[in-house]
Amino acid sequence: MRSPSLSVSTVLATFSLLLFLFLAISSASLPPKPGSHEAVEDLICHETSTEQTCYPRLFHPTTAFQHVHPDQEIPPGLHVRLNLETGQREARLNVPGPTTDEEESQFPVLVGPSTDDAAEDESPSSMQSLSQPSSLLEKSGKTAPAYSNSGRIPQPPSESLETDIFSGAVDLLHDADPSKALPFILLNAFDDLEDLAHSLYWGLRIASSETTTRKLLELLSPTKTLDASVRANAALVLGSALQNNPSAIEAFVSQFSGADEPLSYLCRAVETEPVPRCQSRLLYLLFSIARDKTQLHRFLHAGGLDSLRRVFDADRAGQDREKDAVRGRIATFISDEFLEDDAAATIAVEDDAAPLVEGAERESEWVLLDPSSRSQRTKLLQPWCATFATALKKWISSPLLEDSNSEALERVQHAHLLLKKNMRHADQKC
Repeated sequence: MRSPSLSVSTVLATFSLLLFLFLAISSASLPPKPGSHEAVEDLICHETSTEQTCYPRLFHPTTAFQHVHPDQEIPPGLHVRLNLETGQREARLNVPGPTTDEEESQFPVLVGPSTDDAAEDESPSSMQSLSQPSSLLEKSGKTAPAYSNSGRIPQPPSESLETDIFSGAVDLLHDADPSKALPFILLNAFDDLEDLAHSLYWGLRIASSETTTRKLLELLSPTKTLDASVRANAALVLGSALQNNPSAIEAFVSQFSGADEPLSYLCRAVETEPVPRCQSRLLYLLFSIARDKTQLHRFLHAGGLDSLRRVFDADRAGQDREKDAVRGRIATFISDEFLEDDAAATIAVEDDAAPLVEGAERESEWVLLDPSSRSQRTKLLQPWCATFATALKKWISSPLLEDSNSEALERVQHAHLLLKKNMRHADQKC
């Protein structure tokens, strides 16, 4: 009679063990309860001297647009847009929602795949889907508003960390005596201002203050500022404030008139600067202004291209890496502004200035110079044929070729090839 009892006990023990294993496996596969240790999410944290900011690595969408941090991962299939006022990406679930005309005008929408892999899919099915409306704006039948440089630049709160940093850095700059100030004090102020200057708002604030711009220009002079790092960073701050910021450029140049014209001053500053690294920063500042078409007119009238050829110093190409970087930067400017297909189409000069090219057409109060016209562009750029050719010959024959600045050499070669192509189309030798 004991044998059956043992058999039942064995069966019960086996069943209990199997039930325990089943419950253990099931509980392991369940999602963690809210508030448990396992539910702690993968976070990205950034620390500053005053605070720590954390946010989830994976963006959590809702039906409302939310700011997407640059290092956040975005799930596929969301409605993503670029806020042109703040320059930040925003995303939400791709579902119909209320969108007013005012909202669309303030936040132009850029819709596209949220992953790079989607952009590489060129199958017929994907091409067919691209032809269908992919955003609420397209479904509504409206068109995106045209971007205007005269749009409102958003202002940060009156009490913010950026405002405090800006005020402190500007105060240090205004009080600095170039002949007495300790370089590290100015460099700390420059670091803060350069970080802020890339913002349209802070760039405009820097360029609008005549006290600030005059102090920065004063610090560019090697006769007044002996420390090269101070001169280089002063040019970097002002160049960053003006780069791609038409409102800042307009505010800056409005502070000058006549012989006090800033482009002529900067051309002289580049020519007299003895340190190549400082020359590169000065060129960055000069080109940030001259890429604006109105200022490009004045740059040409001030003899800017002749000044650049003297700075280029073709006879010494290939002897100094930092100086070769200066030559590469100049070659890129010549290519972008005069030789590429989308180079400046029309350059206008004030009426009281002599025509830059013989036969330039005069219309009312403007003298028009068209660099896309081969005959006019030939006269402007003909001297650069010999300049580039001499530099390349010196460069390639230099015993230091293997250690030279290869990127700068490629830029000069590219500009020379484009120039020869343009001259050939104009039936001129180069």
